[in-house]
Amino acid sequence: AITNLEVLDAQLTVTRARLGYLKALYDHNVAMAELEKVMK
Repeated sequence: AITNLEVLDAQLTVTRARLGYLKALYDHNVAMAELEKVMK
């Protein structure tokens, strides 16, 4: 049987993965903006 703690741990892992993904997207957008600025 799956315990409550295991469910919470899995939810935390998913949340961390989402945060990591959003940070990567943000960093990518910042890098693209900087690149565009340099290319002008």
